Amino acid sequence: MKKIALLFLIGASTLLFSCRKIQENPRYVPTQEESTLVKTGVVTLELSMQNASTKASITNSGEARWQLYDSLAVFCTDGTKLCFYIDSEVAESRKAFFKGVVPDGKELGTLIIYPYTAAKNVDVANDKITLDLPNDISSECGVMYGLIENSNKIELQQLMGYAVFSIKNINSATRKIVVKSSSILSGEMNLKLSELLENGVPSVTALDNPGISIIYASTPESTQQICIPVPVGIIQQYNISTYNKSGKFLVSKDILEAAAYTQKAKVVNYVDSLPDYIDKKPVKEGYACVCNLYWALGNLTYNSTIPDENGFQSGWHLASAQWMYRYYDQGEKFNKNSVDYNGQTGRADVATDNTYYDHFTFGGIAEQFTYTADGGFLKGNVAVDIAGKMFSDADASVVTTSFTNAKTGDVAYWATKGRLRMPSQAELGLLTTGA
Repeated sequence: MKKIALLFLIGASTLLFSCRKIQENPRYVPTQEESTLVKTGVVTLELSMQNASTKASITNSGEARWQLYDSLAVFCTDGTKLCFYIDSEVAESRKAFFKGVVPDGKELGTLIIYPYTAAKNVDVANDKITLDLPNDISSECGVMYGLIENSNKIELQQLMGYAVFSIKNINSATRKIVVKSSSILSGEMNLKLSELLENGVPSVTALDNPGISIIYASTPESTQQICIPVPVGIIQQYNISTYNKSGKFLVSKDILEAAAYTQKAKVVNYVDSLPDYIDKKPVKEGYACVCNLYWALGNLTYNSTIPDENGFQSGWHLASAQWMYRYYDQGEKFNKNSVDYNGQTGRADVATDNTYYDHFTFGGIAEQFTYTADGGFLKGNVAVDIAGKMFSDADASVVTTSFTNAKTGDVAYWATKGRLRMPSQAELGLLTTGA
């Protein structure tokens, strides 16, 4: 159906949709038979849907519209799943009629799930459901449900929120945009049916998930507005990546706003620009260009015994090569490959030397100099992607831009005063998929 879950183009670029627009017919009048709820044989349901709080819909008013080829999963009293198809005469309207056949010996139940493909496995009796969220925006998406009571007129309720991205500086070679997040956006989810209907599709943290893809048949406009259904709950971060027609990675950008809480039928808006894509970046001494990103060849180190480096916090530097680390030249004592390894670290200097070290607690900034077992680590949700972020608290919930007030976050970003940062989870993945 055409609703807020579709992708809406600011320009005139072509999107590959699986359905086509047909003429709206708002004056369709049902027959007496179609206005009566029956529970066996041919059944007609008159369905409308809860609107979402956005103007990004096909009508530019926040209304959702049914589309030709829409289908529902309707369940019998014994749990049998039936497919009800839209009456094509009323597609493109907010209300539509869906028809299906309840087989002999079975009776219409109460549960409806939209779309049909989302309800992969449903066990009503045991309160279980396996949702299958599509990973292609051209597919049906935006899960809803309805309950059949004493009338064939039902309003489906939204079970997801929506994220609207206004993305600028899209390269003309782009043919696919992939949206990922810290939570699952597509794929299968095994849930309790009762909790799904009450709370919506939950936000489940996953550092690596396929996300949602948007495919273009031709050159897109440089600015696009993308609207996708998202789970309900806290989402820490989104990532936008682009690819050309051959599937080659072009550019990537993390959407670094603070964590957002998504609600059912509610919309969160994001505005950002993608970095420029340069086919062949110039060679930069001390760095390697991989996946259109510069990667430092040396590790981050602290060494107060040598002069400070321009653009760094006092004492902080980049080693001249990856193999250069504390006591790297002490041969067998610190080389697992040259002596039998007994399972014990040979790094007796770690967390004891206050002049030179190169191992840091994850997420620690303010407490990097305490040398204690628990000093400066990130005490909150370790699943949050801290790349390029600083926080003024130990729970990574209060974002700060102050290098003085930062307590936790990306120590590389802090140590280089914003010049460098740790790679994000998505960018680490690009080293195996795009390099």
